[in-house]
Amino acid sequence: MVGKVRLIHLDCRHFVIYASDSRCEMLGSKMSATVFVILNLMDAYLTKAGLAMGAIEVNPLMASIGGSMIAKGLIAVALVFIFYWFRKERVLWPLNLILFGVVLWNLAVYGILIFPKLDYVMISP
Repeated sequence: MVGKVRLIHLDCRHFVIYASDSRCEMLGSKMSATVFVILNLMDAYLTKAGLAMGAIEVNPLMASIGGSMIAKGLIAVALVFIFYWFRKERVLWPLNLILFGVVLWNLAVYGILIFPKLDYVMISP
């Protein structure tokens, strides 16, 4: 089986591909790392936009950074390298779910701040 690649395991989280020299590449973990960095950058952008409109940073660890996309991006990349160094890349998927919730929360706050308050009038028949 020289030069051939066969798909051994197909999962919603990992694609494990074994080549003829028995090395494997986990594409799913690379995708989770990419999603982690992108979600962090989205969080930074929405935080920056919210802070510009009068919102406050709730996370006390990130309050000093504020909406700095560069700082949050570098922290995210550093965390990814740390997880890979200690072979704990499986932690990224739960962190992605939590971070996705944070991004949704930021979108909700941004939507509340950007849209004016509407007065609803009930019209009776």
